Amino acid sequence: MKPEVLLIVNLVFANVFILPLRKKSFMTYCQGRKVWLTGLAIAIITPMDELTSVFNAPAEDFHFIVLSSIVFRGFY
Repeated sequence: MKPEVLLIVNLVFANVFILPLRKKSFMTYCQGRKVWLTGLAIAIITPMDELTSVFNAPAEDFHFIVLSSIVFRGFY
């Protein structure tokens, strides 16, 4: 890619992702003496939890059923 195109792509990413994250009350807000998460904050946390579970399952299998976990994961 040409450097001009990369510069434009980087500026677009900065405007789409970085600038909104700097806004006040974008991820959390205070009401009374409590701090609440916004919908975006929950929407980011949920896929992170779901995606890491995929990588955690084989380790848990091996921990509990040891070598037969290889066969078990093959049929699962």
